[in-house]
Amino acid sequence: MLFKSAVFLVLPRKAAELSGGVSDASVPLIGLVAAGVGLASDAIEEGIGALGRMLGIGGEETTPLVTATATSITPELAEAGEVVQKATAAVGDQTVTVSSEGVARQAADEFLGPGKQPLIQNYGSRAGQQIGWKSADGLRIVRIDTGAASPHYNFQNLATGGNLHVHF
Repeated sequence: MLFKSAVFLVLPRKAAELSGGVSDASVPLIGLVAAGVGLASDAIEEGIGALGRMLGIGGEETTPLVTATATSITPELAEAGEVVQKATAAVGDQTVTVSSEGVARQAADEFLGPGKQPLIQNYGSRAGQQIGWKSADGLRIVRIDTGAASPHYNFQNLATGGNLHVHF
């Protein structure tokens, strides 16, 4: 069967909060596929409005899921994504080198996810100082290792036992 068109929607921020999702980003909700030649966009809009009213978000507009173009993905963003992928799958000690500390920091933010918290040293000469961040569930940690010969971040994944050293 051939499909005439497809419409993808995302919930606005308010709806994301209501659904327990991340409040600082839009989240994909549903893909509606319209089959057939005679289906008009007005019918799709009416269906979307009804869906929004059922979810209690009737007055807000929906936005297209695909708003970015391929050119908006910078090399730094792609590099940070590769670091996150390696850190998520890492088992044991591994090392990568990135182009800048900014890339390492962006990867750290993505690796830890929403709700990250500062990691505070509670002993030794750095007691009371922030030494990194931990994820909301405590299973992912990023430590700032400034005492090493070359400063780097340690991406620790407690679920896999991985420790990815990210040098910059």
